[in-house]
Amino acid sequence: MKKYIFLLFVLSCLGANAQGLCDNPPVRGGFTLQFEKGCAPFTVRVKNTSGTSQPSTIKYVFIYNGEPETALSRLLDNEKAGRLNDSAYVYQQAGTYTILQVGSKNGNDMRFCGKVQVIEPTAPKLQVVACFDGRVNLTIVNDSVANQYDQFRIDWGDGTQKTILRSAIASNSHVYTTSGEKPIAVVGLITGSACESRRANAVAKPVLSSGTEISIRRVTMNSDGTADVRVNLVAGFKTILQLKGPDDAAFRNTLNAPDSTGSFQFRVVMVDPRRSTCFQLTSVDKCGTTVVSEQVCTVSLDVTTRNGQNTLQWLPYAPSTGVFREYSLFRDKINAQSTLQSYKKIANRNTVADVDITTLACEEYSYQLVVVLRSGAESYSELKKIKTNSDDKVSEVRNLFVSVEETDDKIRIFADPPATGSSQSFKATVLRSENGKDDFREIVTLENKLNYVDERVDPANQSYCYKIIYENRCGVASEAVEPVCTILLTAKGSSEINWTAQNPFTTDVKNYLIQKIDEAGFVVSETDLGGNTSFAPNFTNDGDQLFRYRVKAFDSRGVLSSFSNTYILKRGASMFVPDAFTPNGDNNNDTFVVSGQFLDSFRMWVYNRWGEVVFETKDRKNGWDGTKNGAELPAGTYIYRVEVLDSLGQSSVKTGNVVLMR
Repeated sequence: MKKYIFLLFVLSCLGANAQGLCDNPPVRGGFTLQFEKGCAPFTVRVKNTSGTSQPSTIKYVFIYNGEPETALSRLLDNEKAGRLNDSAYVYQQAGTYTILQVGSKNGNDMRFCGKVQVIEPTAPKLQVVACFDGRVNLTIVNDSVANQYDQFRIDWGDGTQKTILRSAIASNSHVYTTSGEKPIAVVGLITGSACESRRANAVAKPVLSSGTEISIRRVTMNSDGTADVRVNLVAGFKTILQLKGPDDAAFRNTLNAPDSTGSFQFRVVMVDPRRSTCFQLTSVDKCGTTVVSEQVCTVSLDVTTRNGQNTLQWLPYAPSTGVFREYSLFRDKINAQSTLQSYKKIANRNTVADVDITTLACEEYSYQLVVVLRSGAESYSELKKIKTNSDDKVSEVRNLFVSVEETDDKIRIFADPPATGSSQSFKATVLRSENGKDDFREIVTLENKLNYVDERVDPANQSYCYKIIYENRCGVASEAVEPVCTILLTAKGSSEINWTAQNPFTTDVKNYLIQKIDEAGFVVSETDLGGNTSFAPNFTNDGDQLFRYRVKAFDSRGVLSSFSNTYILKRGASMFVPDAFTPNGDNNNDTFVVSGQFLDSFRMWVYNRWGEVVFETKDRKNGWDGTKNGAELPAGTYIYRVEVLDSLGQSSVKTGNVVLMR
C-alpha cells in the first residue's frame, strides 16, 4: 500500500500538461480493447499487453481527461471501492474517452493510454422513393448520425435483407413483385462491435407500373378549335402532355398532369380541326426514368351532300403514331333522344372516303370518324352535321276539304299529302279567312299531320275558308291550292232555307242532301237537291213548329262529304180573327172567337169606341157574344187586342176592329 501511495505521489508531481500521463512515460505499458467503439451503454474490457512481471501493480482510469489530479482522484475512488484492478468498465453516455493504464515494470513507473468512442445509437434518417416497375430507392441521409456507423442493415419488408457500407448509403434499390405497403427497417452497425442503432422505419408503396399505364386513351376534336385529351395517370410521377402541331418539328410541353391515379381529361385550345395535331405523354419517375406514351393524333372529317346521298372524306391516319387497327364511321339523325351508332368499319388505313346512300332526302344527319389503334386508343373527329339535299318538287296537297262538326262550334280540316315531294317528316301551315274575304292568315303550324280541328270559329253565323301549305323536310313548299270553305246554312223567312255555294272540296260538288234532324240528333229524312242551294219545306201535313236542318255535300267522285251547320227553322203562332159576327141565335157566327195554331197561352180584350173594356177572356174557346154583363150592346165597330204565347215561348200581339151586326 505504501508503494501505491508513493506512486500516486509521483503522478501528482508530474507536469500538468494535457497529456502529461500519456506522453513520454518512463516505461511504456500496453493494453488492448475488445471493441474500441460501441453504443451506449458500452462495456469495455481491457487486456494487459505491457509484459510487466508485476501485473498486480497495473491500475486503470477509464475516464481520464488529461489532468493528473483527475487520475489521482479516480484511483483513490477505485481503491476505496475495491476496484483498483478492474479490467472492465461500462460507459453510460456517448463520448470519446481516454483510458489510462498505470503500473510498474522493472522497478520503473509504467503508463499507457488508449481511446474509446461511445456513441448514442440514434436511428438514421431515411428517404424512400417509388419508381416504375416496382422499384423503390432507399437513401440513408448522410449526416452526423449516419457517420457514426460503419455499416447499415436494411430489411426491405418482403423477407429480403441487405447490409451495406456507409459509402453506399446514397442510393439502394429494391424491386418488389407485389403491391401494397412494405415496412422498411434500417439499423446502423459498427464493425467488430455488437452495437446496433435504434431501428429506423419507413413505408414503401411500390408501383408495379411499367409506365405503359400512363397513356392517352382518347382524343376528341371539337368544332370550337379545342381538343379533349383523355388520359390514364399513375400517381407519384411527373407527367406532362406534349403536343406537336402540323408545323412543329418536335413535341413541346403543353400541360402538366395532376399527381393522381386514374382517368383525367385535358382541354387543349387553338387546335386546327382541319389538320393533324399529335399528342403524347412524357412521364418521369422519382428515380429519373423517363417513359413516353404512344402518340395519338387528331383526325379531320369532311361531309358533302349531293342527289340524296352524303360523301365522307378524310386524310389517312399517320402511320408513325401508333399501330392502326380500323376506321369506324358513326352516324345518326339529329335527334335529342338518339345517339350516334357505328354503321361501318374500315380496316384499310389508306381508304379515305365513304358514300352513305342509306339516307333520307332532306333529313339532317350527324357524322363522326373514329380512328381505333391496336392499343385501344381512339381519335374522334369533330362532329359534322349535314342535311341531305333533294331536287324533288312538291305538288299541292290532295283531297283537302272542310266540314262543320255536329256541335256546330268547330270545323274539321282534312287533307292528304302531295303526290310528289312528300315525306314522313313535314310541316303543314293552316291559313284561314272569314266572311268570304281574301285575307288568309296563318292560324296554326302542324308537325307531321294534315288534319286539324279549328275551335276558334262560329260556323253557324259565317262561312270560313281555308288553305294548307305543305312543306317537306327539305323546306320545299307545296304548290298553291284553291281554298275550301264551310257551307253556311241560313233561312229567308220561315218558309225557305238557303246555303252558300262556296266549295268545301278541292273538286266540284256532286250534289247536296238536305237532312231533317230530330231533337235527339237523328236524321229522320233526307232530300236530294242535286246542285240546288235552297229548300222550301212542306208544312202542310206537319204539326211541328220547330224544324232542324243540315246540308250534306258530296264531292264529284262521291267519296268525300262535308256538313254544314245545323239550322233551326221556327214557325210563328198562326191566328185567325174574324172581322164581323152576328149574334142572332142562328148558331152561325154567333160569337167573336179567335182560332189558330201553336197558341200555348191566350188573352183577349174587346173595347168600345170610348176605350172601355166590354169583354175579356183567357180562354180562346170562350168567344164574345156581343153583350156586357148580360145586356146586349148596340151594333157597331169595336176594337180588340189579342196577346198569345206560342209553344216555343214566343209572344205575339194582334189588334184590330170587329163589327157587331144585329
